[in-house]
Amino acid sequence: MLLLAAAASAPAASPSAPREHAAPFGRTELFFGTKKPQGVVTPAEFQTFVDTHVTQRFPEGLTVLKGSGQFQSDDRVIRKEASFVLIVLYPYDTRLQSRKKLDEIREIYKDLFQQQSVLRVDDPFVVWVSF
Repeated sequence: MLLLAAAASAPAASPSAPREHAAPFGRTELFFGTKKPQGVVTPAEFQTFVDTHVTQRFPEGLTVLKGSGQFQSDDRVIRKEASFVLIVLYPYDTRLQSRKKLDEIREIYKDLFQQQSVLRVDDPFVVWVSF
């Protein structure tokens, strides 16, 4: 927890401090659990979700990784499940609009697949991207 608090309070790099041949971007990761009350979200279902709801919001690009995670539930039981991790980089000057779109994606996933939450991690620093 201490590391999270320190990271959250750390100052973000200024977008006015350019790196050679790079542009300032924001970075967000979303972690999607796959267990449903009845079954699991299959890779094909997740790909359809990405194609239908994510790509239209971030057509410039994104990355999906398969994961294997765990968490402690309210009843203090360690739960393990497969997951998908979505990594989105977006131009720094679009961060407010992009973050809104990311929250829309989280809500749609929760509704479609009966999930309690979708974990979101926002990098507190500007990341510098070159192509």
